[in-house]
Amino acid sequence: MSRRDLGLLLLLTAAAAVLAAWTRPVDVREYAAYSRALLHPPWGWQWPREYPPVADAVFLLPRLLPLPYASAFVLAAVLALTGYWLVIPAPERGRFFLYAVLGSLSTLAARYDLAPALLTWVGVGAAARGRYRTAWAALVLGAALKLFPLALFPLLALQERRQAGRRAWGHLGAAMALTGLLLAFPLLWHPHDAGAAAWIRWLLRRPPQVGSAAAVLTALAGGRARFAFGAVAIIGPAWPALLPLALGLGLWGRAAWRLRRGTLAWEAAATAALSALLLASKVFSPQYLIWLLPLWARQPLRPWRVGVALITGLGWPWLYLPAVARMLHSPWLPVVGLLLPLNALRAVLLLPDAWGAEPAAAGARSLRAPGGVPLP
Repeated sequence: MSRRDLGLLLLLTAAAAVLAAWTRPVDVREYAAYSRALLHPPWGWQWPREYPPVADAVFLLPRLLPLPYASAFVLAAVLALTGYWLVIPAPERGRFFLYAVLGSLSTLAARYDLAPALLTWVGVGAAARGRYRTAWAALVLGAALKLFPLALFPLLALQERRQAGRRAWGHLGAAMALTGLLLAFPLLWHPHDAGAAAWIRWLLRRPPQVGSAAAVLTALAGGRARFAFGAVAIIGPAWPALLPLALGLGLWGRAAWRLRRGTLAWEAAATAALSALLLASKVFSPQYLIWLLPLWARQPLRPWRVGVALITGLGWPWLYLPAVARMLHSPWLPVVGLLLPLNALRAVLLLPDAWGAEPAAAGARSLRAPGGVPLP
C-alpha cells in the first residue's frame, strides 16, 4: 500500500470514529441493549424490534472486546473498514474515500449497515469472477442481516445463467428458502411470541421517512412532519408512496432485462437494482448510502454519485439533527424548507444509476467474458 493510500485510510477511519463519538448515535445504544437482552434470560425470547433477528450476531461482536460497547462498536467498524481497504485495488480506494467522506462519514462507524454492505460487495465481486457459491452465500448472509440484498437474488440467477451457461433457478429458490428460514427462525421457535415478529410489523407500519422520495410526494399531497418510529416522518395519504414504488419496480425490471440481454454490466446492474430499491422505499436513512459505496467504488467516478453522496452527507447530521431539535417549536418549516427539496434532488440524481447509465458497450464486454454463454 502506498503512503497516499495509508494516509487516506488513517484520515477516513479517524474522522469516522470521531464523528461517531460526537453524534452519540441512538442506534449504537439500541445495538447494545439488544445484545445485552440476548445474553440474559429468558434466552431466545428477546429480539430486535426493528432489525432482522440475525442482526443480533453483529450486535454481539463488540462485546468480545474489553471496551465500553460504543467504543468497541466503533473499533469493530474501523477494523472491518481497514480489512476492506487492504484488499481493494488502489483506484477503488480513491473513489471509496471520496464518496464516503462526502456522504457517509458520520454513519460509517456508527451503523451496522457496513456489515451487509461488505457482504454484498463480496457477493457481487465473487459473481464477477464466476464464483457463484461464494456469491450466493454472501448475499444470503447479507439479506439475513438487512433485507436489501434480496433485490440482487434474481439478477444473480440471470448472471449465473448467462455467464456460466447453467440454469440457476434452483440456486435462487434455495437462497430464498434459506434466507426466509434465517429471517423467521424466532417465529418457528416461538410461534405464539408476538415479539418475534416485531421487526416485520415495524417495517410494514412505518410511515414515509423524510429522506425518501415517498416522503417528498406525501408532503406535496398535504402530509405533515411528525417524529415517529424513531425518525422524522411525513404523515399523510398513502397513495403518493405508490408512485415511487411503481417507478422503482419498473427500473429494477429494466435492469434485469438489460442484464439478461447483455447490454448492462453485472456491477452496473447490481447498482441499478439497489438504486431502484432506494427510490421505491418509503425509508431512506442516511446509512443506506453505505450499501452503494463499495459498488460505486468498483465503477468509474460519476458526477451524479458525487451529488447523491454530498446531499446525504449534508443532510445528516448537519441539517437533520437541528431540524429534529426545532420541531418542538416549528414542526413543519425546518423539514420542508431544507430537507425535502434536497431529498427530492437526491432522488433525481439516483435515476441515472437506476436507469443503468453506464455505457452499453462496457456492459457487453463485461458479460462476454471467456466461457460466457449468451441467452437466446
